Order: sequence, then C-alpha cells, then structure tokens
Amino acid sequence: MRLFACALLVATWLTAHAAASENEQRIALVIGNAAYKVPAWKLENPVRDAQLVASRLTALRFDVDLVLDATKATMDESFQRFGARLKAAGRDAVAVVFYAGHGAESDGANFLIPVDANVRNKDELRYQAPPVQFLLDDMARLGNAVNILVLDACRDMPLPDGARGLGRGGLAAMSETPNVLIAYATAPNTTAADGRGRNSPFTTAFAAALESQPQDPVSLLFEDVQIRVHQHTQGRQRPRFTNGLGVARWSFAAPSSSASVKPQGTELTSIRSLLAPVSLAGDTPSKGLQDDFARSAQDSVFFQFGEAVLRAEAQIALDTQAKWLLAHPEVRARIYGNADEREGDALELGAQRAKAVRDYLLGAGVSSEQVGSTTYGLDLPFSRTSDEASWALNRRVQTKLVAVSRK
Repeated sequence: MRLFACALLVATWLTAHAAASENEQRIALVIGNAAYKVPAWKLENPVRDAQLVASRLTALRFDVDLVLDATKATMDESFQRFGARLKAAGRDAVAVVFYAGHGAESDGANFLIPVDANVRNKDELRYQAPPVQFLLDDMARLGNAVNILVLDACRDMPLPDGARGLGRGGLAAMSETPNVLIAYATAPNTTAADGRGRNSPFTTAFAAALESQPQDPVSLLFEDVQIRVHQHTQGRQRPRFTNGLGVARWSFAAPSSSASVKPQGTELTSIRSLLAPVSLAGDTPSKGLQDDFARSAQDSVFFQFGEAVLRAEAQIALDTQAKWLLAHPEVRARIYGNADEREGDALELGAQRAKAVRDYLLGAGVSSEQVGSTTYGLDLPFSRTSDEASWALNRRVQTKLVAVSRK
C-alpha cells in the first residue's frame, strides 16, 4: 500500500509538472545593434545575429520581441516592455534575452550601447547606455524560475581619443544571479569577433545548438557552444556562462514539441560522449563551504603532456577529494578539464582528463549525481610561455563546487 501511494504521488507530480510545462509562457527580447552613428563603431553582423536567434526562438514557441538598431529611448522602452511581459506571465514564465552589438564595462558594471551613443567617459556612459543590471533586476524581482541572458556584446569598440574611465576589454564578469543563466560570447575582459560571414562565431554556434539540440539540458547546450566557438576560432575566443537556475535539466525545447532535430557533428558528439552533467538545482555554495573544500581537498590535478592517465600523486589528491565529497553528499561539484591547446583534438583531450578524474571519484564511492564533468569551463589564463610551470597550468583539471542540494 505504501509503495502504491508513493507511485501515485510521483505520477500525480509528473502529471502536474507536465501540465505546467504545457502552459508555461515563453517570452523573449532579442536586440541587435549594428548601425552606430559613430563611424568607427559600425558592425556588420548584429542585426543578422538578432534575426537568426529570433527565428530559432520563434520555432521553439517563444513570443519574441525583436528590436533592431535601437536608440537609447528604444532600448529603454524594450526593457520596460520586457519587464511588463515578464510580470504578466507570472512565476512559471520562461524568459530569454539575447543582445548582439557593442557593450562596455565601467567600474565593474556592464552597459549595452545603443546606436545613437557617443560615449567619451564613464559619466556619459551611465546616461547614454542602459545597464545590464536593469534586466537582471527585473528577473530577480519577479521570481520566475528560468531566465536566460545571452550577451554577444564583447565586440571591440574603438574609443575616441581622450576617453576616460572606460573598460577597454569586453564585459566584466557578473555575480551569479538566482534563477538566471548568463552566457557571454567570450571570457570576461576579453573581446569577441564580429565574424567575417553573415553571423558572429558565437551566434552561429548558439543558433546551431538551438536548432540541433534544444532538448539538451541548457548547461550542456552552452558547453557545446563553448566547444563550437573554440573550434571555429582556433582557440582565440572562449565563451563563458554562469548558471544560477534553480530548475534541474531545463531545456529550450518547446513542451511536447515534435520538431525534427538535426544530428550533431561527429567531432562534437565524440566530445559530448565523454562529458557528464551535474544538477545545478539548489543553493549556491557559501564562501565558507568553498573555503572548507579548498582546505580539505586539493582541487587541481595535473597531467603529463598529451596524456589523460592519472599519475600516482594525483590519485592521492583525489582520495582526499573523494573523502570530503562523501562527507558532504548534499554538495554538487563540476570537474573542468584542460589541455595543452584550445582547439581541435585538445578539446577532446581536456574532456578525457575530466572524465578520468570523475571516474576515479566514482570508483571511490562518490555518487554519479554529485559530480559532473566538462571541458574548458573556468576563467583560467591560457599560457604559451616556454617554462614548464606555465605550461603545466594548461594541463590541470579542477574540481569546483557548483550547488548545494536542498534535499
């Protein structure tokens, strides 16, 4: 009887969950700015980038507000519309914001540059460009569980002579925001390519993933975007994302969608076969917990050049990691694998190294639900200097706490 009651409870929950998914409101704001009034700022691809992403999201049943070559007033209005739509949609809404164009950082804050801007200093930036934080505030205040913010906004923006107080290297990293996944076209404080084709490398990869694998958990989808951009740019551009979503395994796929899915490339498939997801649902690990992990377990394992075989000293370090993780079953950890290059076969080598570390931890008794693996996911400098100590940094695998389950 107890078993039957549990089964009935699970079935009831699944039915309710499916109904909620069927009825969820999926809203999106997509902005592409290219026709800047400052001649040196003009771009080729952001309008096409926005149109491409809008078409992909529309196919996935998002109600898309597409805004092209927006002035400051137009961007402010689009932000207000987005906030109103999100509020009206309620807590079960799914919201996506995509921006392509120029962005700038000042004093740690990020701003999206409208086409009528002519910024010379950080004070002018504050008045001429809307801050990204406005969007994050709306998402946090309204409390819906799934928000995706995608910023293809790290293109190089030449500043006028005498410009003061403006960051000159892309966007700044933003703190993880509850219920929000933030994806950047490249690593913080670096610039991304506008692209020589019809679309930027990042948008090309993102749109391809939306078309070929919308059913994948969103964290895996963006990991694949990282891989695609690495390969396309020969390691020059490395996307980043921070995942604060409180919903495990959410995907872009429309509820009950019967749309056909295109097969992935063989190179990407071989890398993906080595990676393992980990649930990010739960709370962000506290600094105290992170510090305790750092003290109790060595969080880096180094590999020999070109190899993915664990050395004896690495196994000793991993035994310590495993002991700590077994004592903290509520913690979720992600293993990041690196390699000697950031292109081609080296991507698969990084994934093999992450898998080797994960397999060892699983063999020591750590639950498969507790640790996942990825490749090139951390903001680590990639060294090309000649000394072995610097090269060794390219071959380390790191384990980081990413969530604390509420169970």
